[in-house]
Order: sequence, then structure tokens, then C-alpha cells
Amino acid sequence: MDLATEKRDRIFRIADALYEESGRRSFPTVDAVRKAARVNMNDASTGMKEWRRSQSALVAPVTVQVPATLQQANTASLNALWAEAVSCANEALRAAQASWELERAESEALREQMANAFEAQSTELESAHAAMEHQRVQLQELTEQLRAAQSASTIAERARAEAVAAMETAKAQSAEIERRAEDLKAELDRAHGAHAKTSAELTRLQLSTAEEIRQLREAQTTAKEANAQRDLQLREDLTQARETAATLRGKLEALEPYVASLAGAQQGRPRGNGKSRAKVQP
Repeated sequence: MDLATEKRDRIFRIADALYEESGRRSFPTVDAVRKAARVNMNDASTGMKEWRRSQSALVAPVTVQVPATLQQANTASLNALWAEAVSCANEALRAAQASWELERAESEALREQMANAFEAQSTELESAHAAMEHQRVQLQELTEQLRAAQSASTIAERARAEAVAAMETAKAQSAEIERRAEDLKAELDRAHGAHAKTSAELTRLQLSTAEEIRQLREAQTTAKEANAQRDLQLREDLTQARETAATLRGKLEALEPYVASLAGAQQGRPRGNGKSRAKVQP
């Protein structure tokens, strides 16, 4: 797979820098170059193969000079000439074989580095997936808690409205009681004028009316106190529900940027798993 010139140059530049940092004692690993160059695993693998090939010395063709012994021994036998030629050929063969063994060892090391890098990347992806799932569960729980708090707040608002309505009803009843008391007073006055001769009956009527007025006023006072206590309790419940909802909303807003950043990091990573080792070519 061909690399874009910009990526290839960046990989070569990073590899050269890491190689120099190590004192040119060992080639940098594929994973180290991938992280430093910020490229995906396939590009890093391809680029490092080219870089390693550029660092390996090419096997120069062996130019075998005619030995001085052969030039001087014009009268030597054909067997001596053949033995010298075989020796030179074997030397060139050994040099080529040593170069091939070195390249094969480098290729094996590169394949092992790439496999380790794929394993490390797979582990990172699994950790990122687990973190995102954990954050998703937390986000879902906070959302449910927020909904529950909002529902409780709605219930509290409804209860407060009902309490206000009950208070208005109590006020209307109190006004009705006052009106009835006034009517009773007027009736008492009329009875007092109409039955001046029956003082005993008037006295009884006065006591009865006064007692009824007293009872009505006590009922009015009790109703007012009960309504006031109920309104105070409902106000406290509503305040607590609003505070809980505000706290949960703040937690939810604080989690949203972190989940978004994890989702963005996941989209920017290449998709891979522990089985990617099988795709690595020497």
C-alpha cells in the first residue's frame, strides 16, 4: 500500500529522530513511531518497512579479482585455478547469505513489534469502550434521576396549587361564617326588639347565638392554622425538589463534554482487535 508523501516523510522523520536518540543502537518500534507520528497502524507498518529497507545496507555485488597467484602462475594447473574460483564464489555466497539472514531477522523483529503494537492498540480501544459504556450508564442514571426530580417537582407544584385552592376555599368559608355571624347578630337584634316581653327567651337566644358565633370563630381559626401549616410544608417540599433537580442537572451538564470527547477519540482511532496479528506481512 502506497503512503501519501506527507505521511511517509513524517514517519521517516520520526523514525530517524528516535533512532538517533537511541544512539543508533536499535531501530525504533512500530508502535513508538505510530504514536509519535500520529498515524494509524497500517500506515506506520508500511512506512517502517520502507524506512528499515532504506537503513539496511544493500548487498554489493562481489567483484572477484583474478588472484595475483593466478596471474603469476601461468603454468599452474587447471585444478588450482578451479579451486581458487570456487573459494571466491563461496565467499560471495556466504556474504549474500549473511545479508539475507540479517534482513530476515529484521523482518521478524518488525513483525513482532507490529503484533505487539496491534495488541496494545486493541487494549486501548477496549479500555476506551469500557470507559464510554461506564459514562453512558452514569449519564442514563443521572437522566433518570433528573426525570424523577422533575416529576417530584411537578407533583409538589400541583400540591401547592391544591393547597392554594384549599386556602381560597377556607377564606370563602371564613367569609361565609362572618356573614352568617352578622346575620345572626341582626336576627338577634330583631328578636330582641320583637320579643321585649320574653326576656328569658331572649337571654337563651343570646347565649345560643353567642355560643354558635364562638364555635364558628374557633372553627375559622383552626382552619386558618391548618392551612398555614400545610402551605409551609408544601413550600419546603417544593424548595427541596427544586434543589435536587438543579444538582442533577449540573451533574448531567458536566458529564456531557467528557462523553463527547470520548466519542470523538473513538471515531478518530482505527478499528482493530487482537486478531489483527494475522494480517501483518513480513
